[in-house]
Amino acid sequence: MKGILCLLGMFVFCAVFIATPTASAQVQSSATLTWQDNSGNEQGFGIEMLAPTDADFTEVATVGANVTEFSLSLSGNYGDVFCFRVYAFNPEGDSPDSNIACKTLPDAPSLPPMNAASPPTGLHVTHASAAIIRLAWDDVQDESQYLLERRIDNTTEMQIMLAADQTTFTDHDLEKSRTYCYRLAAVNRIGSSPFTEYVCVDTLPQDNS
Repeated sequence: MKGILCLLGMFVFCAVFIATPTASAQVQSSATLTWQDNSGNEQGFGIEMLAPTDADFTEVATVGANVTEFSLSLSGNYGDVFCFRVYAFNPEGDSPDSNIACKTLPDAPSLPPMNAASPPTGLHVTHASAAIIRLAWDDVQDESQYLLERRIDNTTEMQIMLAADQTTFTDHDLEKSRTYCYRLAAVNRIGSSPFTEYVCVDTLPQDNS
């Protein structure tokens, strides 16, 4: 993730952030702060940070005169906010603080499904011949596979697992003049959806193709 914040104060202060989430609850990030040097007599610049657990800004680093960039590492929880500001200093004292630039760590990644897959809809026959039946259905969004069952004479005699996002199936080498019935369920790591109602179709007595 990369965000750029630029606001005007005594000098321009920008922050370029690159965050890399890890697999744990902690997010490791890097921040590159840049600013415009509008003073001609500074001895250096101080960088202050307000972390999520702090009540006020604290100094995290100083850099020399004419330096206008500083990088640091950040570590926090998903969604934590870190804010930064810069001031110039010399033997006479400190300048007013710059504007504040803040960086929000990325939100937590989306969680995997917590419920069984949604039931498929729209199961229908798109083609039937003496030896082939083609089926189609509407895809659901939370499946990892589909389970297709075929029934003949009130007996389930075939179960086949189909890939996620698949929405068609062609059944080959069927018997002529037989009634074939199909039903479909969606499956994910939590469980299986209810099956659709059976869709039944007769193969033709001969191939007319």
